[in-house]
Amino acid sequence: MNAPPPGSGPPAPPPAPPFPPLLALESIRDAFYVVDAHWRIVFFNACAERHFGRTREEVLGRTVWEAFPSAAGSPFDAPFVAAMRERAVARVEAESVRRDGRWVEVEASPCGDGMCLQVRDITARKHIELQLLEREARLADADRNKDEFLAVLSHELRNPLAPLTNVLRLLARSAALGTDERALLAMAERQRARLAALVDELLEVTRVSSGKIDLRCEPVSVGSAVREALESVAAEVAARGQRVELAIRAAEDEVLADPVRIAQMLENLLHNAVKYTPRGGEIRVSVRGAGAAVEVEVADDGIGIAPDDLPRIFEPFVQLEAGRGRAEGGLGIGLALVRRLAALHGGAIGVRSEGAGRGAAFTLRLPYGGPGAG
Repeated sequence: MNAPPPGSGPPAPPPAPPFPPLLALESIRDAFYVVDAHWRIVFFNACAERHFGRTREEVLGRTVWEAFPSAAGSPFDAPFVAAMRERAVARVEAESVRRDGRWVEVEASPCGDGMCLQVRDITARKHIELQLLEREARLADADRNKDEFLAVLSHELRNPLAPLTNVLRLLARSAALGTDERALLAMAERQRARLAALVDELLEVTRVSSGKIDLRCEPVSVGSAVREALESVAAEVAARGQRVELAIRAAEDEVLADPVRIAQMLENLLHNAVKYTPRGGEIRVSVRGAGAAVEVEVADDGIGIAPDDLPRIFEPFVQLEAGRGRAEGGLGIGLALVRRLAALHGGAIGVRSEGAGRGAAFTLRLPYGGPGAG
């Protein structure tokens, strides 16, 4: 088949008219205007008319300061003048020059020999940010009030403990007490010791929260500290018929730390494991090197932790749900104290559990170089 002769086909469509670049700016949802090198407004889109409450006939050909006198000295003034001079981009968030309570984000960028300015209303976002800031301030006030209350409470509780302790010790020396009376006295002493331990925990939490704990760091063998901590729970472990397995796998286990606080963290973790592990259960303790740190893991086959409880297990006063260990007592601040003391050392504490009834494993990480090295 022969090709059709030239010119015998359908005529070519006429070329499309040139598309005005600024026409597209009429449909955007942001206010947009253009100024020349002398800050005279040369373009003002429909959204700008609505945003500023001015028609383009009122502003075109006038300088920004003539069209909007309140712009002089506003937060936008100096940054945008500098951007024009340096041919740079500037972005400012501030209240609108209309002073109607709205917040805007304005971006100015070089456009020919002038500047293009895009104005976006961010009032809704600012209101949300303000609400979040107010909520954060309220939470901070509540947290501070809580710490102050706990500090006063712990001191007020400690004051009557001293005379109570003295009275119980004097009674214990009395030869007039019979077997029944001494049994009652022993029970009273146990409760006094328990109350004293709870008050001490409250005091420790308030000291850490208020930054009143100064670490006295020195080289500490983590393996030796773990063995000493295990001795502190040995009687309780034996009474419950539990088994403890210790494995020290760290070639180098010496860290720069406060030995008193290290002992406190380890004892809290071990007491926690003993408390939530059933009679006859097993507790596994391991010490291992992990890069620039030593890790101590305390694992048990106890009641475990439900997935919903994992994110908040280190928060103060958090207890497991009733029926899953709550009867063991305590204030629920031991793990919170461990987390805060670990952070002071530049370390961290983590936990994993496959769920209720599946046991739990807590991992304490301590950097070799001490605070600031983690």
